[in-house]
Amino acid sequence: MREDNLSFFTNHEKRINRMVCFIYSLLCLIPIFVFINVFLGYYNYPLKMAGLSVVLSVCVIFLLYLLNKSKFCMRAIKYVAVLALQCLVFLYSLDINIQISVLRMLSVYFSLLYFDPLLTIFACVVSFLSVILSTIYTAPQAVEVLWRGISSNQYILTTGSGIIIEIISASILFISLSFLARKMMLSLHQRNEKIYLMQNQIVYSFADIIESRDGTTGEHVKRTSQVVSLISDYVYKNQNLFNYNLTKHDFELITMAAPLHDIGKMKVPDIILSKPGKLEPDEYEVIKTHSLEGAKIIDKIMPKIGDAEYIKYAREMALNHHEKWNGEGYPNGLKEQEIPISARIMAVADVFDALCSKRSYKKPFTIDQAYSIMEESRGIHFEPILVDVIIALRPKLEQIYANC
Repeated sequence: MREDNLSFFTNHEKRINRMVCFIYSLLCLIPIFVFINVFLGYYNYPLKMAGLSVVLSVCVIFLLYLLNKSKFCMRAIKYVAVLALQCLVFLYSLDINIQISVLRMLSVYFSLLYFDPLLTIFACVVSFLSVILSTIYTAPQAVEVLWRGISSNQYILTTGSGIIIEIISASILFISLSFLARKMMLSLHQRNEKIYLMQNQIVYSFADIIESRDGTTGEHVKRTSQVVSLISDYVYKNQNLFNYNLTKHDFELITMAAPLHDIGKMKVPDIILSKPGKLEPDEYEVIKTHSLEGAKIIDKIMPKIGDAEYIKYAREMALNHHEKWNGEGYPNGLKEQEIPISARIMAVADVFDALCSKRSYKKPFTIDQAYSIMEESRGIHFEPILVDVIIALRPKLEQIYANC
């Protein structure tokens, strides 16, 4: 499986953290708006409180962005956001002129984004304490203005008890929803993983069909997939050296799609595909059609079993893995940055495997010979920096090709 259950929720949390930082930046406009109106005399609210709300919001935004940049404190973001949000609500609830009944549990609503029952429980506790403290603080003011004839204690007992009952009831509902949502998300994730495994089996079944026609090609598909995986992992971990602007998910999709790069060979006649010795010019032209044929097969079949991003990379690699950095490849004569990144990676893996493995028309080159040819093709056949990657991966590649 690509992700275990813990990794799935961790990745979901990272995505929500980024969204929370953005949402909180927008929410910061509310305290600023309130402060301006208080300053201009439109709102009857203490100016110091309004100013404190602005300072709190700005500080929290900076803290959230700092935590989001830190790999070690990312899990703290959700608790900081919930606590800060409730503190903001608490500040506004200290004045009876501002009615925020619906917002009393804003932090609880916010916590539901994470599908984390523990966070929802934390938000409910914080919200409960906030309401209790604000009710006690505003009791004298409320009795004087709205509830004349009763004591502060009576106000706290009558009003506070009603609010507490509402919050406890709502908390039970929201915590139950959080548990249910997490369970549903987990079930959906496990189902998607099963679909992913089925897709992979279908892809490798295609490779086995090719292998049944050409005993070398099937193993070629499997080995090149391994090489693509190593290159993708290396590039992702050293993104400062590259200008690819791809996510980890993009590289995962490229690795998943790699087995389909030679699927067009299903359309090549057996007599040509498995011919011992050098191909005639007209036979080579037939072999070259496998790139376009591969793209056609993917366009026809894959939309039924794969998602759009996966199909995009599979098609790019099938169609363009024989393009060359200098523009002298096929089928479209693309050059340099015109060649999709996925196809550039596939081209390096494809040729390296062809050099190191036995074919019907040649014996395998040694690793030293293969690396010498790859070096000579730097900037001609391959993107220069990807040749550097192959060199850096030599110890791992030697293990893969030890028994070829």
